[in-house]
Amino acid sequence: MIQEQLRCTSLCMKSTFFIFFVLMSVLFLGYSGFLYEQNVSPFSLLMKWGHNVSIVHEKYYNDTLYNDTKYAIQIMAKSDSSNVTQSLVCLGPSSLDKTRLRSELKDMGFEPAEDHEFKSQYIITPKVCLPPSSVPDYVTKGNTRTKVISCFNCPAWFNDSKLNHHNRDFRSFPYDRWKNVFNWTFTYRTDSDIFAPSTLLAWRHHSLLLTDAQYLELARNKTKMAAWFVSNCDTPSQREQYVQVLQKYIEVDIYGKCGNLSCPRSAGSDCESLLGKSYKFYLSFENSLCLDYVTEKVFQRLATRSHVIPVVRGGFNYTKYLPSGWFVNAADFPNARELAVYLKGLGNDPQKYAAMLKEKDKLVTLGYKNDYCDFCEKLHTDQRTKIISDIKEWSHKATCYSPIDVT
Repeated sequence: MIQEQLRCTSLCMKSTFFIFFVLMSVLFLGYSGFLYEQNVSPFSLLMKWGHNVSIVHEKYYNDTLYNDTKYAIQIMAKSDSSNVTQSLVCLGPSSLDKTRLRSELKDMGFEPAEDHEFKSQYIITPKVCLPPSSVPDYVTKGNTRTKVISCFNCPAWFNDSKLNHHNRDFRSFPYDRWKNVFNWTFTYRTDSDIFAPSTLLAWRHHSLLLTDAQYLELARNKTKMAAWFVSNCDTPSQREQYVQVLQKYIEVDIYGKCGNLSCPRSAGSDCESLLGKSYKFYLSFENSLCLDYVTEKVFQRLATRSHVIPVVRGGFNYTKYLPSGWFVNAADFPNARELAVYLKGLGNDPQKYAAMLKEKDKLVTLGYKNDYCDFCEKLHTDQRTKIISDIKEWSHKATCYSPIDVT
């Protein structure tokens, strides 16, 4: 186990060391993450960057372009001209009076996860963050310890990365030295010590839903079958070949480098409006079929509240972690032809389609999740110790697979 601790005498040196570790990780490990080892004071300021910026944990509201709902987003940076340490205490459902919590959540447009039968690591009750002075008897807890963490992108991603393909199998450095030094994993996988998904979800408050008649009107006004926004045209999941077969049976409009239509990211709201008004389905196909690997492709339609049904295809266990009734899973069909037959039938049934739109509208994304607050909390509350015997085996062994539905 790595025992050396960062002992910097100035905050500037800490910042420099932090950036150094990030860069070294990317260059030598090829990960979408870093190795990091540092002593941290419990629940205090995480780090100072320069003279007038504090890293704090606060709540603010961000108005969307698509509806009147306001979403609570947790951020880590805030200007502090007085150079005074600031922080907020984020309390979960067990820490607040339930009546007060429900009132706060309703004002934010959410419902507690406990009100819903479906449970998942991806669907949470948003935390309510308060100044420490407003929390009675608040006392920091924990100790000062050193941990080593590791972050990974999807293992198959490295196949197509010119910069990182040598690092994919841990060949760019003496692996034996690093094989069993890791204590924790910090990844998108649900079995990680620190779970770091691309986003988290919450339940939209029922008062913000549309009427059944409005969802039905949206369904009946659709004029096109399916759209796909894509820029990577050669993927381990062979999604491009899958779509070629799909196009033999239904209309699929392809936007981006892999198709003949365009809707640039700079026209974001216009693209979402096009999807929501015209298309019945959006193809949310992952570039790799790997354990727990899911990206923004499916969640983006929730973030923008686009009234279009996602068709998902990936290694993620959608039925386990997401409530049913608002997406179509390609894994439920042996091949693209059978999927196309189902989509045709669903697209021609406005009542059934409208019901799916309503189910989808019950969920809302919470935006970027600040995983480093989870990391900081775990550093000072988790008393258990362990060593991962072989980090490569944990990351790579039997975690990705080749498609069997491209025929």
